Amino acid sequence: MLDGALRGVQVEQYAGGEQGRAQEIEDGVTADAATIVAGLESSVSALEQRWASLPEHVWDLETVTLRFRRTVREGIAARWREVEIHHVDLGCGYAPEDWPTEFVDAFLERTINRLPTRLLHATQATQDANLRWRLVDHDTMRVWRVDTASVQTGAGAADAQVRGSGRQLLAWLVGRGSHGLEVSGNADHLPDLPAYG
Repeated sequence: MLDGALRGVQVEQYAGGEQGRAQEIEDGVTADAATIVAGLESSVSALEQRWASLPEHVWDLETVTLRFRRTVREGIAARWREVEIHHVDLGCGYAPEDWPTEFVDAFLERTINRLPTRLLHATQATQDANLRWRLVDHDTMRVWRVDTASVQTGAGAADAQVRGSGRQLLAWLVGRGSHGLEVSGNADHLPDLPAYG
C-alpha cells in the first residue's frame, strides 16, 4: 500500500479483498509457532524500515483499506490500535489494564465517536434503542452522552450510565470485556454491541 501510494496508485490491503484476507488467516492457522513469529518479525522490520525511509509528502497520501480510505499517517495510528488490542487477544498476561495511558487518550474518544452507529445496530427492536447513554471515565472525569444519533461531551440528561476507567471503557467498546464497569439508571446491562472493526 505504501509503495502504491508512492506511485500514485491504490493497492488492495489484501490481495483478493475480504476473501483474500480470510484465506490468508486460514492458511496461517496451520503454521507452526516459529514460522508465525519469524513472519511477524520480518514484516514488522520491513514496515518500520519503509516508514523510516518515506519522504515527507507521502505521509498525507491516501491508501484504501478493506473498509475506508485513510492517509499513510493515519495508518500508523491504526497499526498501534491493532497491536495493542490483539496483544490482549494473545492471552499472554497482557490485559487492557496494561494499555499505555497515551493509547487510551488517543483512542477512547475516537472509539466513542463511532458508537452511535454501533448502538443503532445493537439495539434495533429492543428497549435500549431509545436510551441516551452517559459514559463516564472516572480517571479523567470526562463525560460523553451517546445515543443512536449523536455524541455530546459533558454532563447532561441521560437514561443510563456506564462508569469506569478509560481502559475499562475502551476495552468494552472494542469487545475485550466489561469487567469492572458500573451500569446504572434505566438499564441493568450494557448494550450488546456488534463487533468492533
